[in-house]
Amino acid sequence: MDKQVTVLGGAGFIGSHLVDRLVAGDYHVNIVDNFSRGSHANIEQAVATGNVTVRQLNLEHSKPALWSSDVVFHLAAKVTGIEYNRGHHYDMLMTNLAITKNVIESVEVAKPKLFVYVSTACVYPHDAPVPTPESAGDVGNPEPTNHGYGVAKWVGEQMVKHLSRECGIPCLIVRFFNAFGPRDYYDKETSHVAPALIRRVMEGENPVTVWGSGNQTRALVDARDIAKALVLLMDWATQDQTMYEGKYPPGPFVFNIGHQREVSIKQLVETILWVCDAKRDVVFDTSKPDGYARRAADTTRLLETIGFVPNMSLEKTLHDMVWEYEQGRAHL
Repeated sequence: MDKQVTVLGGAGFIGSHLVDRLVAGDYHVNIVDNFSRGSHANIEQAVATGNVTVRQLNLEHSKPALWSSDVVFHLAAKVTGIEYNRGHHYDMLMTNLAITKNVIESVEVAKPKLFVYVSTACVYPHDAPVPTPESAGDVGNPEPTNHGYGVAKWVGEQMVKHLSRECGIPCLIVRFFNAFGPRDYYDKETSHVAPALIRRVMEGENPVTVWGSGNQTRALVDARDIAKALVLLMDWATQDQTMYEGKYPPGPFVFNIGHQREVSIKQLVETILWVCDAKRDVVFDTSKPDGYARRAADTTRLLETIGFVPNMSLEKTLHDMVWEYEQGRAHL
């Protein structure tokens, strides 16, 4: 076991799935997390292998030690739901900028063989084409509902680009599209649409009130597929890249991690009710924002590079989430 990988935010929803896949691939993983949202339960099995070390650290106020790391994944962030995001842009902007500044300054010193910066589809403007290509993120005008968070991630991307080009550190930027799945957050204040709806249906809410028209679409991506894509990108980026020279804009490479299977929020509610075997009335509150009208990723670059695009079915992921909730394992 030669390669040391650090996962910042490794006890969180997506980070813990990445840790599982890395440990299964015989890597030693260093987890750094403040455990404000991350959970020891998420990494219990990985830690039991003996191939994981864990450090609790608040990256908003402290810099991580990365000297021993060959690869660093930066998934640490303050992430909340649409209700919090739209009323706390300043907090989301400043907190996430502080985290990324501390991380990048540590990366500059440690000079790992690869740094992977996790961004978001929220960097894309409200009128971006759908499916959305990576080039649509060049303008730096994130959509209004998640503006503070989107701006923080976009500025972080610019920091990574300069770090890569001026300090010679290989970097990747990855933009996640609407992650969901087991270990997601079901709490009332910060959960995203799928876990929030599952919780409310399982709690017996009737009618179920849904924000927006229900016509807005999302390409919901299982976090386990995201973890698989991240490891495949790591493997590609740490091997010879000469065959890709001139194909994409100068490094660091930017990749969407998502797919093009759009589902409307109305269809999502209907599927959750089916999975839960529940009969409920549904009310759509059009006084609340829809956010993006549509969201789906152009994954041409991802497919050409690693030969994989997230493909787990909506029904499979929802079944696993409902089972998790029924077993009392959900983060409420």
